[in-house]
Amino acid sequence: MEALGWPSEVLSDIRNSVDANVYFFGHSVSVGAMYAVLLGSVAVLLGVYILLHFFRERKKAR
Repeated sequence: MEALGWPSEVLSDIRNSVDANVYFFGHSVSVGAMYAVLLGSVAVLLGVYILLHFFRERKKAR
């Protein structure tokens, strides 16, 4: 692709996206931090689901 005249910035961005490298404000994010965000998101969404289910069942019981 370099021989075809693609800019080096484009090639590095393509490499980063294929390698699944995540950058946040110009800093590379570690794999551990990505897993922490993923697990935190799952925990929050699961908590919201449980609360909504609890209140829905409580409303039906009345």
